[in-house]
Amino acid sequence: MKRIKLSVAALLIAGISYGQNNVKNNIKKNINNTHKEIEFRIDNLMSAIRMDMHYGRTFQEHGNYYFKELIKLKSINEDLIYEYWKLNSMCSCSNHEQEYNANTNVVR
Repeated sequence: MKRIKLSVAALLIAGISYGQNNVKNNIKKNINNTHKEIEFRIDNLMSAIRMDMHYGRTFQEHGNYYFKELIKLKSINEDLIYEYWKLNSMCSCSNHEQEYNANTNVVR
């Protein structure tokens, strides 16, 4: 009788905790927010450099160099978030779906 109670309790606990995946969702939100924050900061820096070049606080050559470097950083940030979401979407598939997709010849 004790074994049955313990197994039922273990199954209930496993069933309750199976659907909860808060850690992954929090990590996804943090990465997305960090990506947006970096994009926002780069955009702010770009507009500040434009203003500095317009008002003569920064030489045109220096401002163009900084501007090109910020564009490179923005591109790298976009590539990183794309690779993260691509990897994340590949890993979120269950084993059954992967087997099904591997065994079917459906063109998508």
